[in-house]
Amino acid sequence: IKDIIKNVDDFYNGDASLVKKELVKKMNEYALKLDYENAKECRDLIEYLDHILVKQDVELKNNLNCDFFAFSFKEDYVSMANLIYRNGVLIALNKKVIESLNNEEGYESLIIDYYNHHLVPKYIVVPSYINAPLLSEILNTNVIYSLKGSKKNILEMAASNARKAMEEYFLKDTNNNALLTELQVKLNLKLCCSKKSFIF
Repeated sequence: IKDIIKNVDDFYNGDASLVKKELVKKMNEYALKLDYENAKECRDLIEYLDHILVKQDVELKNNLNCDFFAFSFKEDYVSMANLIYRNGVLIALNKKVIESLNNEEGYESLIIDYYNHHLVPKYIVVPSYINAPLLSEILNTNVIYSLKGSKKNILEMAASNARKAMEEYFLKDTNNNALLTELQVKLNLKLCCSKKSFIF
């Protein structure tokens, strides 16, 4: 019982490492059993836990309205993550993976497209490889780089989430392939051409 009480105390003090470790363990166990529904539930709980802890630990001074964008790359894929702060508090995290990106358009086009459907905040923080002056002109707002302080830390968190989104995308693809292989064996099907095409 003392261990349970300590875990609860640690959690409320911002140390959720044991809870997160147990959730990761359960998620991996479910994934090995091809129980994707429960594995996804564990993953969602982990993300929610991360969201709570980030909200506790990293807040912006001066109650700023600010969005942070970061990207991760693998083969021909790019993932984008953005953290949304309103009145200095994290209110949302968005992640997406794009299977192909037109190099002529660049990463700026992904940010511009995002704001075709969302309100533009007073500040947008981007990595140094993004054309901030161009975005500032197009979006009519302050697009900046951040090399130090809390904004740099938040941008690094956005980058971490972009990497995680990419890992999850490829993990899902691996799991789907494993499921297709299992179906092939159980139903005595012959795999033909596409991974998703079977013939009897």
